Amino acid sequence: MVNGGAAATVVSNGRLAAPSPAPAASADDTRLAERAYEALRTRILDLRLLPGQLVIEPDLAAELGMSRTPIREALARLRFEGLVAASPRRGFVVTVPTVEHMREVYEVIAGIEGQAVKLAAERADASVLAQLEESLAAQEAALAAIDPASDSAEALAAWTAADKRFHRLLREAAGNRVMLELMRQFEGHLHRARVAAIRLRPRPRQSTDEHRAVLDAIIARDPDRARHLHLAHRERADRAMLDVIHDFSGVVLRALANQ
Repeated sequence: MVNGGAAATVVSNGRLAAPSPAPAASADDTRLAERAYEALRTRILDLRLLPGQLVIEPDLAAELGMSRTPIREALARLRFEGLVAASPRRGFVVTVPTVEHMREVYEVIAGIEGQAVKLAAERADASVLAQLEESLAAQEAALAAIDPASDSAEALAAWTAADKRFHRLLREAAGNRVMLELMRQFEGHLHRARVAAIRLRPRPRQSTDEHRAVLDAIIARDPDRARHLHLAHRERADRAMLDVIHDFSGVVLRALANQ
């Protein structure tokens, strides 16, 4: 008897034939799993599935109009990304962002983006620079629409989207595919932190001004200055974000403890 894996077949000379390969997933199965993954990931990153919330597989399967199998495949991918965690006898829960984890994430990102900005100052073409200018203009427009005396949720969301695009364009301008692949591992955590902080952080005037200084250095083809300015920006902004995450995760953990 052969243990584990696909069944083996005994041939006439008494030797084992190669195990039969497991049937490949159909294109429909693959599409369903991808759709489930994108739907769940979006819900988590936009805080429609809240940190600490239990993921109810049957409910999600019914909502998305599919079986639980692609839901489970999606949850396995999200667990690998650190966005959900297995909970004994409960299934999966959405992870709670912690200061310790996000500090480590920001430290890695600072190193990657610092080098990306340096390379961008050396390599970015006119088309990329124009896109960066457009992104910065969108930040300025959103900033002007933020009214501290009112909710300003729409303007804050617009600024956050433009900020995300600005940083993505900086990384793409480096022209380094490996760098982009590394950054994709952290994009989910970054986006969720931005959404959590959107109404808690101060009006982002300083970040917008710092983005302008970085872009001016890139346009001037001054890689060392661009890198220096960007690292200073990341250090200040990340420190402020960690303060917000500390407050946010504290509220979530206290709420979970009282359940």
